[in-house]
Amino acid sequence: MDVIHPHPQHKTRLAAFIFAATSLFSAAANAWQPIDIDDDSVLRSPPSIAVRNGTLYFDGKIIEGSAEALLRQLDMRRVEKVSLNSIGGDAKEAMEMGREIHKRKMDVEVRNVCASACANYIFPAGKNKFITQNAYLLWHGSLHSPTDEIALESNDQGQTHEMLVTSTFFTALKQQEAEFYQQIGVNGDFAWCPQRQSDYHEKFPEKWFSWSQANLAKFGVNNVRFATSAARWQSTMSGKGVIFADYCQ
Repeated sequence: MDVIHPHPQHKTRLAAFIFAATSLFSAAANAWQPIDIDDDSVLRSPPSIAVRNGTLYFDGKIIEGSAEALLRQLDMRRVEKVSLNSIGGDAKEAMEMGREIHKRKMDVEVRNVCASACANYIFPAGKNKFITQNAYLLWHGSLHSPTDEIALESNDQGQTHEMLVTSTFFTALKQQEAEFYQQIGVNGDFAWCPQRQSDYHEKFPEKWFSWSQANLAKFGVNNVRFATSAARWQSTMSGKGVIFADYCQ
């Protein structure tokens, strides 16, 4: 989970973590290894939304208004699948998008990148979840992360960390997240539970992690399908610097 927007009249933006442009970094075997994403469209803002042959293509950041834009397209055209290429963004908007996808029993596809709020809320909401061979699927926490992993991305109101994590807005959004996962039948711990481990910062120094197909199923994230095979995709991603977490509760 990266960006959360409070009520539009406020300018404060909340972030669990801050990521760097189009380059993510990971480490394995005590050596830094960059995760290079060579498609700037994952950061497009506003995002590009287009429908072709029954598939809605979403490219860019999830921002205020993204859910409304998605719903407008779904109401206008026949859409069976949402194809994702997003670094993430607004948690509330992503939850609304996930609810609509789940309600309509639509499939989702990770075409290139689905990270943060995209991976937290949109990916698990799909009926069937397709992952292309070179697609990045990345998590780095949620609203239920340990409070010391919740950070204030920008602050023009003098808000402290303690004010943030105890605010009525944050508490309400955290409850919405719990209700969202209950609605789609998934254990939301998958988005943040590696952060409970004492070696989290050593194992994931840049805080990004992914899951194997088998471990996703343990959290109730089922019907995950791959262009080749689950093992080949995981091997490809590991070779690109992605670190896979061990199952946790």
